[in-house]
Amino acid sequence: RRFIATGTINFDSPVHIGGEIPSGGMDAPFLHNGQGKYVIPGTSLAGVLRSWMDDHYRSSTDTVFGPRELNGSDGFASNIFFEDAVICNPAGILRHGVGIDRYTGSSAPHFKYDHVILGAGTKATFRIVCTLSEGDNQDHDKALLAVLIALRDGDISIGAHNTKVHGRISANNLCFKKQNFDRDSMLNRIIDPDSGNPVGLDDASTADCTYFAVTARFTALSPVMSNQAIDSGLVDSIPRVEISSGDAYLVLPGSSLKGVLRSECERIVRTVCNLSINLKQDFHFPSQLSLPLINEMFGHPEIKSGTDDSSNGRRGVLNVSDVRAQICTQDLWEKILVPIYQKIEKSDNSDRDRAKQIDKLYEALTKANLDWHIGNHVAIDRWSGEGGGGGALFSVLEPHGAKWEALQIRLEINRLNDEMRTPAIALLLSALHGLHTGRVGLGFGTNRGLGRVRLDSLEFSGKSMIEQFQLPTSVTFPAQIDTDPGEPFWTLFPELTVTKIRTGWKAWIETERAKNKESEHSH
Repeated sequence: RRFIATGTINFDSPVHIGGEIPSGGMDAPFLHNGQGKYVIPGTSLAGVLRSWMDDHYRSSTDTVFGPRELNGSDGFASNIFFEDAVICNPAGILRHGVGIDRYTGSSAPHFKYDHVILGAGTKATFRIVCTLSEGDNQDHDKALLAVLIALRDGDISIGAHNTKVHGRISANNLCFKKQNFDRDSMLNRIIDPDSGNPVGLDDASTADCTYFAVTARFTALSPVMSNQAIDSGLVDSIPRVEISSGDAYLVLPGSSLKGVLRSECERIVRTVCNLSINLKQDFHFPSQLSLPLINEMFGHPEIKSGTDDSSNGRRGVLNVSDVRAQICTQDLWEKILVPIYQKIEKSDNSDRDRAKQIDKLYEALTKANLDWHIGNHVAIDRWSGEGGGGGALFSVLEPHGAKWEALQIRLEINRLNDEMRTPAIALLLSALHGLHTGRVGLGFGTNRGLGRVRLDSLEFSGKSMIEQFQLPTSVTFPAQIDTDPGEPFWTLFPELTVTKIRTGWKAWIETERAKNKESEHSH
């Protein structure tokens, strides 16, 4: 029997598929085929779908995808074939990333990277063919069907950086057919190679006990933005805006949001475990990232031999998606950019020309129904108390009143040891508590009054963790900001939930402190 699946892959978040040689100042261009078209290679699809089946239907993995290890027995080729998925509407976006030194708080040397992504809303067509013998167990058919349902429902991630922002995909227009090898069926395939009997896809989701997800809905109390420095006579920085399907969106990259959560989680772990940064031991930036629980949750780069502590790299289990806020149409946004990028010639009338361009900018913002303003940040002379240099140090176009999508966080619980699962959830909730109290901000300029948010609600999913901790499916916060660093946040959770989380959290802390004492005595 043979199964054929066809459909359209939707990019629910930006996706990056690497493999190209760095060029043009880019560390990681997007992969393309010999015709110059962007593609998702069949090997990438096969890899992520095999991984998903291995987690959920391990007994079927070797039969469908071929054995990973032969163990001295005769092997065989994979029974499933994936065509390259060609991108239908490519629009490459260049993204930048940087590592932050934990001691100086500034960018770490040699940890800047650039890569090309295809934005959310991009589509690609795919075709999968799987041939099984009559002697194979019928359960393999169910496993193959479950993989397609997982792809349809968005439970599959693909490509690089998928714990930060990229790789969330789903499928629609999904057609799943079964072909038999009797005489009539084979004659029909002469006319239509993909002819066959349609197989119904169950409406039930395949989601089970492999993840714990949090949807955090929030309201911006001050302008929230990801900074984009520009060469303009009006402002030095504007918010990062990306275009998708004819609309303009403010974007907080998942890499930035994951960095915010990691920074807060590192602060908590260093505090409760009495761990500080040792400049002699942690001089190399990768060494600064090595912390218990943080490594497992957020991942860490490879620490090469030659340093005091070498180790292999690790992909984290915590995934954070981009957060967007729709602002206007692409046409209106392009009109806003005209006065921003229009050059102002130096002359006696420069100030007047700049004032005219500012008027044009606010006129374009008004037509787009945007309540945005230019914020001038001034350096203050520490001796005189006056503005340093008599002028603005830098200016920012600040987006007020943006309605942001929810922050989506997902923990791949199945990749954590049992003893790490409770402290991981406790640490994540503690970091979200920092957002709730206003101690943690999002995006650019959090030390300058920007990026302040208020949590409105938390929604939880992941059957096993909800049942284990008796978590509610959602928690709604009062409208006022909770500035108390202690109890009020946790009083919104059931008492039994808080007890179970705190018990596991305290046990982990005691274990880590004991390890630290043993390490100190050994030295």
